[in-house]
Amino acid sequence: MLNFPRWKKLMIVGVCLFGLWGASPNFLSQGMRDTLGPVLPEKTISLGLDLRGGLHLLLSVDAKSVIAARLESLSDAVKDLRKSTFSRPERLSVSRIKLEGDDALSFYYRVAEEKEAILKEVRPLAVIDASNPFGANQLDFEIIEDDVNHVLTLKLTELGIEKRKRDAVAQVISVLEKRLNPEGTRELTIQANGPDRIILQVPGVTDSRPIKTLIEQQAKLTFHMVDDTASQADIANGRVKPSSMIVDHYDGDTPIGKIAIERRVMLTGQNLKSAKVTFDQNNNTVVGFAFDSAGGKKFGDITIRYTGKRFAIKLDDRVISSPRINE
Repeated sequence: MLNFPRWKKLMIVGVCLFGLWGASPNFLSQGMRDTLGPVLPEKTISLGLDLRGGLHLLLSVDAKSVIAARLESLSDAVKDLRKSTFSRPERLSVSRIKLEGDDALSFYYRVAEEKEAILKEVRPLAVIDASNPFGANQLDFEIIEDDVNHVLTLKLTELGIEKRKRDAVAQVISVLEKRLNPEGTRELTIQANGPDRIILQVPGVTDSRPIKTLIEQQAKLTFHMVDDTASQADIANGRVKPSSMIVDHYDGDTPIGKIAIERRVMLTGQNLKSAKVTFDQNNNTVVGFAFDSAGGKKFGDITIRYTGKRFAIKLDDRVISSPRINE
């Protein structure tokens, strides 16, 4: 028969009692835990969806919308060829821009001698990742040339479409995390499932309607110039130019008042690949963007033209940041 010293018996009993004390909040109701207060540990075991139940959704990205948005972005880029820019002072004669099926865009160029200048502007837009030296041959679209009719057709590649869908999934996950878990305290799972699907799990949810309402809200990201001619008194009294509007101003997720911005949309989220907020050596907020080729050209022209001005980043009905454009 085993014979344990008394001190070992006391130690075993003490360990068991300590384990029961640590696990006791899991067996008590929230009301009892609140009544006992600091006597018990604060944290309980986090039960997953399989033990506690809750909401499980499989979301799908609308591939047709992703393709349509890319074609619309390319259409805007082709239209911009008619305008002079700082890097290209001459205007190019393009017209008859139209969709060709679900995955292509064609346009007419009037002057044959301008074809090479047009291709010089269009070809960089097809590179999926210009910063990757090994991705120079990974093209978002192919260019089909019809020299007889003076027509160029931009046809999206399968590689480009898949990349757009993956980017869309990543953006949706980021938006869902901000909407469903703005303070980072909620237990939920949001993860990609394949190239165009997202799994959303929220344990403990009994009413799915509020979650679905938040999911179904369409996020719209646009970029505007700040109307610096409007004073705070003008904004408070609602007196701004007809070409401007007053919207809520946030610093991240913190409301800081109202701001006047120009109604004209300088850029849209269709051209945005990623964005992040960092701090410089003086602890000032710095917003970094990564645009696709078309968006990069537009943003480059904006920064040259509006150096020193403030740039408003508007998400849905609020401005989430208004950094100053520096050289």
